[in-house]
Amino acid sequence: MENHVLAIMAKSPEQGKVKTRLAKSIGEEGALAVYKNLLNYTLREANCALWETTVHWAGNPKNEVNIYDFNSTPQKGEELGARMENAFVFEFKEGAERVVMIGTDCAEICLGHIERAFGMLKLHDVVIGPAKDGGYYLIAMNEMHPEILKDVPWSTEHVLEITKELAEENHLSVGYLETLSDVDQASDLETHPWLINEKTDK
Repeated sequence: MENHVLAIMAKSPEQGKVKTRLAKSIGEEGALAVYKNLLNYTLREANCALWETTVHWAGNPKNEVNIYDFNSTPQKGEELGARMENAFVFEFKEGAERVVMIGTDCAEICLGHIERAFGMLKLHDVVIGPAKDGGYYLIAMNEMHPEILKDVPWSTEHVLEITKELAEENHLSVGYLETLSDVDQASDLETHPWLINEKTDK
């Protein structure tokens, strides 16, 4: 059986350090509640026997965070691209043959998207799940391609566009999943009201 690994890039659920853009509209406490719900949702969807899962944490995860039987390791690097590159390098060095990476911002991603991404790596060098805000909710590789993680204007609407250009410049075949929405603004909660209404573990 091939060694498939799902890498989740997650932040420790600490007030004032998560969903900072959202906090400007609904306050830090509300943003923390939304983040915890997104985190728990992502972990539930990731819980599958078809692959190994590693949570790459920024900060120190608290005991109440349910990480199932997932592996856990700290993120390394200053900016997002470096942290993502280091996470990919870590997984490939550990023996992964295919790595799918997701964050914790998407309330629409499901097990099926992850499974399709692994399958599409049979045909493509890279697989991307585009986000409606111009970024992406998923990126996958079957070997290390650091060139598509460098010089990317992270947290802007140009992330996907620049990543496509970098892949083309480096002659990489890219497969695309369906476009989904991330949760970054208060308006995004209108589509997913459960994120602010559902109770979170204290």
